[in-house]
Amino acid sequence: MKNNKTVIIILFFLTSFFGWLIETVGTFIVEGEIVDRGILFLPFCPIYGICVTFIFIVLKAPGMGYLSYLDNKYFLEGNKIKIITLHISYGVLFGLICGVGEYFTGLFIDLFGIDKLWSYESYQDNINGYVRLTYVFLFGLFGFLYMKYVYSKIYQSLIHKNLKIYKLINIVLTIFVLLDIIYQVSKI
Repeated sequence: MKNNKTVIIILFFLTSFFGWLIETVGTFIVEGEIVDRGILFLPFCPIYGICVTFIFIVLKAPGMGYLSYLDNKYFLEGNKIKIITLHISYGVLFGLICGVGEYFTGLFIDLFGIDKLWSYESYQDNINGYVRLTYVFLFGLFGFLYMKYVYSKIYQSLIHKNLKIYKLINIVLTIFVLLDIIYQVSKI
């Protein structure tokens, strides 16, 4: 299946927004106050969009690429143990890719003197304070569910639509995000 760039970019922005929403609501639940967990003024956490877009381009979503390829490649088609193993391997790869993304984003934020948005130094399962292994597991679990039940469904429904309005939305959002990044960088 050939990737549709317009739909992938729309899903990048949607996933970045969902990531910001999850971070904001999660912080509110834990800390009891609304804290903007992103580095942009706009309600986006691009790390979520970047990681999910990368994963989709490389692995696709469950049922669309990686898992379908492996399912067809090996014998015992339809075997529940094989299907569970494929799903778990997708979740593990998803979690590892997100963990690497989080690690390098934390490193980047530190190197450029941006306000530190998170630190896992107080947890035993941290890697240099940037990544918590428990969260890598959760990224894998929830990422698998998101890709299987949300992302792939939206992707499949949008590729059959007239994409002119989505192209316009992409252009407008890209301009706003670039202006936001320029503004944020100028404050450093």
